[in-house]
Amino acid sequence: MKRKLAASKKTKAIDPVGVYAIMRDVLLSERRADRVQEHFWILSLDENNKLLLLELVSFGPAAKPVEPSDVFSFALQKKAAKIIMVLTHPGGNVTPTFPDKEFTERIVAIGEFVRMPVADHLIISENSYYSFADSGVLQQIKDEKRYDLTFSKYDKPKPEIEKGKGKK
Repeated sequence: MKRKLAASKKTKAIDPVGVYAIMRDVLLSERRADRVQEHFWILSLDENNKLLLLELVSFGPAAKPVEPSDVFSFALQKKAAKIIMVLTHPGGNVTPTFPDKEFTERIVAIGEFVRMPVADHLIISENSYYSFADSGVLQQIKDEKRYDLTFSKYDKPKPEIEKGKGKK
């Protein structure tokens, strides 16, 4: 479900504070009954961090799974340069859970594989937010590469080929 934003919000460069301001407005525009459900949004950005698309990917109980194809499908269609994930925690506690971190690790790996990096993952409530990027957790995830789908260790020529010593 696409959400229409004012042109001024689309043209601004996006940072965690700006994302929270936009998403808090979106969240508060929901019916109160809907605010008690988790929402999972994707913001598709261009190379200058300008918003191309805001898409609601999932809405419902916390146990409702989000598939990686759902995360990237609209961003790939828009030819976005990167994405930001936004998850609401209706109870107000924005501390990431273990499943939040695990999901982020997997999506970061897939984003690197499809050459569409995850710029941030925010967990928001009506009154506060947590940014994986601002906290340093996103960089830690990228550095650890628990799920390395890029085949980076295979992308380098073998030493004997590199030195011109092919097998006989």
